[in-house]
Amino acid sequence: MTAVDYLIKNPSKKQILSGDALSWSQTPSWTQEEPLLKCLLTMIRRVRNNLFHGGKFPGAPVKDPTRDQLLLEYSICILVECLCLDAAPAHKVRKYFRSET
Repeated sequence: MTAVDYLIKNPSKKQILSGDALSWSQTPSWTQEEPLLKCLLTMIRRVRNNLFHGGKFPGAPVKDPTRDQLLLEYSICILVECLCLDAAPAHKVRKYFRSET
C-alpha cells in the first residue's frame, strides 16, 4: 500500500505552457468519486509523460531528485501488481510485459 499512498499524497505535476514559459502545475489528487485504479493509472501515465517529454532542467538543479525516483519506483510497483489482475486481457499484458513469445 506504500506505493498507492505515495502517489495519492504526492501526485506528479503536469507541465504546462504559461505565456511563453514552461511551468509545472499541481494536479488534483484522488477523490472518492473516481475509481482508484483509474486515478492511479492516470498518475502513472503522467509520470511516464514527464519522464519522456518533461522539462530537462538545463543548467538548473532539480529541486528534489529523490521524488522522481520514488514516483518511478512506485509507478512500476503498481504496474507489476496490475499484471496480477484476474481478467481476460491480463494474460496478453503479462506476455508483452515479460517478453514471452
